[in-house]
Amino acid sequence: MEVKTLIATNNIEYIKYIFYIISEIKNLRIMCITTNKEETLELLKKKQFDLIILDFKMINLDSIKSIKNISNIIFISEDSTSFNKIINHPMVIDVIDKIDNSYCKVKNIIEDKMLMVKQNNIEQYIINELNLLGYDFKYKGTQYLLEAILYIYKNKKLKLLQNLEKNVYSYVATVNNTSILNVKTSIIRATNYMYIYQSDKTKDKYFSFNYKPTPKTVITTIILKINCFD
Repeated sequence: MEVKTLIATNNIEYIKYIFYIISEIKNLRIMCITTNKEETLELLKKKQFDLIILDFKMINLDSIKSIKNISNIIFISEDSTSFNKIINHPMVIDVIDKIDNSYCKVKNIIEDKMLMVKQNNIEQYIINELNLLGYDFKYKGTQYLLEAILYIYKNKKLKLLQNLEKNVYSYVATVNNTSILNVKTSIIRATNYMYIYQSDKTKDKYFSFNYKPTPKTVITTIILKINCFD
C-alpha cells in the first residue's frame, strides 16, 4: 500500500532535498508538490493525502484549521520556539527542524511517520473488510478478530495461521486480560452472527463458496487481501 504524500514549500532546494530522501523510502509516493500557499490550501480542500509535509513559513496552523479531513502533518520549521505549539496540535505528528537538517534524522522522521500512517490505513482497511462481511463491532468477538488479523499482519508470518489458539489467540487473550477459550468462542460467535445475518450474495462473492467460513478462513482471506493491497 502506497502512502500518498504532499510536499508544500516555496524553497526549491529544500523540495529537491526532501524529494531525494523520499525517493529512497519504499511505499511512500509523492502525489503533489506545491510552492505557494493558495495552491496548497486549494489542493488540501479537494484531495485526500495520507501524509502531508508543510513548510510552516508558508502554511501555518491558522491557515488550515478550517479544512476538514486533514491530518498526519509533518511541519518543516526553523523556528524552535514554535515547535511545542505545533507538535501538540492533533493534526500534527512531527516537526522537522530545518536548521538541524541531518539527512539521517529527517529520513528517520519521515520513515517512522510513514509506517505509522500505513499501519492506521491497514487497520481501517481491515475494519472496512469486516464491515463489508457483516461483522458487528458491538460484539467483543469482532474486536478480537480485528486484533488477531492485525497481529498476524504486523508479524508478517502466515505460519501463525497454522495454530491460531497458540500463536494468535494467546496474544489477544493476554492483551485483553482474558482466556484463550474466551477469545476463541467470542470470535466463533461473532462469525456465526455474520453468517446468519449477511446476504448469501455478499458471502459467495467474498469467499467464492456457499458454506459457513471458519474464523481461520476469514482471517486468511483478509490477510491475503492485505498482501495484495500492500
